Amino acid sequence: MTPEEVVLQLKKKGTFDELRKQALQEFQANESGQTFINDLQEIMQKLETEDPSLFTKDKSHVHNIVLDRLENHAVYNDARQKMLDHYLHSEAVSTRIDKEIRAIVPDETVTHSPRDVSPTPRQRERSSSKESGEADD
Repeated sequence: MTPEEVVLQLKKKGTFDELRKQALQEFQANESGQTFINDLQEIMQKLETEDPSLFTKDKSHVHNIVLDRLENHAVYNDARQKMLDHYLHSEAVSTRIDKEIRAIVPDETVTHSPRDVSPTPRQRERSSSKESGEADD
């Protein structure tokens, strides 16, 4: 099974949707998420101050203006990076993904395409642990 086929199976199973929902809930519950929400509220208030009739206009027009403002504001990029850093370095997430993949594909049955030849940091860590005689998780 190729990595692309594994991803397709995880999508069909709903794993990505569950992980996305979990990530959003965790972000909203932590301090970074609360700061982001407060910053968004300030941005929205500034938009309304600049144009009091903004929120009476066509929704798609308002949507475009708000998105443009957010995409060009540091608050969006900072929050996005914090969420990615936290979530992508989470041991719980890595363990969950490994478990889901193993449920779909037994070890050693995933074929790698030529662009997938370098091991991931997690694979390198496991390899060095085995070589040094440390026990697996």
